[in-house]
Amino acid sequence: MMALSEMQERFCQFYVGECRGNGTEAVVRAGYTENRSSAAVIASQNLRKLNIIRRINDLRREALAASGYDKEKVRELIVRRFVGIVGTNLTDIVHISPGRDDPRREEILKELAENNGGQRILDFGSLLFVPTTGLTEEERGAIKKLKAIPATEHSDGGLEVELNDPIAAAKLLAEISGIKESDGAVSINLESVHIKLHLRS
Repeated sequence: MMALSEMQERFCQFYVGECRGNGTEAVVRAGYTENRSSAAVIASQNLRKLNIIRRINDLRREALAASGYDKEKVRELIVRRFVGIVGTNLTDIVHISPGRDDPRREEILKELAENNGGQRILDFGSLLFVPTTGLTEEERGAIKKLKAIPATEHSDGGLEVELNDPIAAAKLLAEISGIKESDGAVSINLESVHIKLHLRS
C-alpha cells in the first residue's frame, strides 16, 4: 500500500477530527487549496484512494477507542452508516447501457470513469458497474454483498448486488436523530433486511 504524503495525512486527520467528515473542509484545512470548487473535486478524489480510505478507518477506530466508546462518537458512526444506506441508489453502482454496439459507448464509458474518480467501469455489455474503489465511503457502506455471475456462451456474466434496506435504515435514522419517536421495537436487523438484485446482461 502506497504511503501517504504529508498533505494526505493532514487531510485524513482533519477529515476524521475537526471537519467531522466534511471532505471539502478537510482539503482546505490540509492546505491543498482555498478554492471550494477545487477542494470538492480533490476531496472526492482523495476519498476514492485505498490508502486514504484505510487511514481514515484506522483513525476512526483509534478515536473511538481513545474516547472509551463515547456515546456521541458511536452515535456519529451509526448515523454516518445509515445515511449512506438511505442515500445510495442502485444507479450509483450500476448503469444500464444500450450495449456494445452503441456508437456512443466509448464516450459513455469515459464520462462514467470521470464521474467516478477516474476509475475504469466494469463492463458487462448492457450493464456497467462502478468498481468499489470508485464508490464513496457511504455508497460502499450501503452494499451488503457483491457476487460474481460467471460468463456463459449466451451471457457476459455480471454481478449479483445486494443492498441493505434503505427503508429500515431510514426508520432507525429518524429515531436516532429525534425526528421520530421510537416505537419501542427497534430490533430491525439490517443484515437480514435487504434488496437483492440479480443483474445479467
